[in-house]
Amino acid sequence: HSHMDYTAGYLCAIGILDALMRRERTGKGDHVDISQLECGVGLAGTQLLDWAVNRHHASPEGNRAGALGAIMQGCYPCAGDDQWLVVTAPDRQALESVASLVGAASGGTTEAVEQALAAWAARHKPWEAFELLQQAGIAAGVVSHGPDLAQDRHLKAREAVASVPHPELERVPIVQCPIVMDGRRLAVRRAGPLLGEHTEQVLRETLGMSEDRYLDYVVREIV
Repeated sequence: HSHMDYTAGYLCAIGILDALMRRERTGKGDHVDISQLECGVGLAGTQLLDWAVNRHHASPEGNRAGALGAIMQGCYPCAGDDQWLVVTAPDRQALESVASLVGAASGGTTEAVEQALAAWAARHKPWEAFELLQQAGIAAGVVSHGPDLAQDRHLKAREAVASVPHPELERVPIVQCPIVMDGRRLAVRRAGPLLGEHTEQVLRETLGMSEDRYLDYVVREIV
């Protein structure tokens, strides 16, 4: 997923709230214009500053760039079809823990430990490997497929996914809002609307359109 997809949505919501508060103060409406590109630029401040000061162009750095410069970090295939596991060893001590678990020689190079880890992971299912790594104090996580997330026990424990009624699909899983206010999570009230589901309500109740005019629009296939 693109970070800009999420960022633009949150910033658009903030813009709408600002417009509503401004309407309360001034009585005037507003126009909120959100660009995903501009939202994304706001996430790249460090890279933009590096270019402006040092004329250094950012380039992909691979897995080693993550976790604040971890000495080993990667995504490794596990037993099964398209099953993967991510592991991070931030320092030499963590690397030694990985080596001990996967049967690599103590004091070996990062490359040797990583090769042993890859071979070890290929013999285990992802959740099995994840639990063994976690028990050894090693940072690890399962790369979940979309349908897996609805059954993820950690997400269930945190009530990250809500089940809400849907007019055509009975019930659908919806990701909860991560924001907690006064100790309570902001609830998901309903599933996303169907195409045109609220057109009549908005035109007639909110905008005051007459029934005759609305029906004329329907006959002419305007709405």
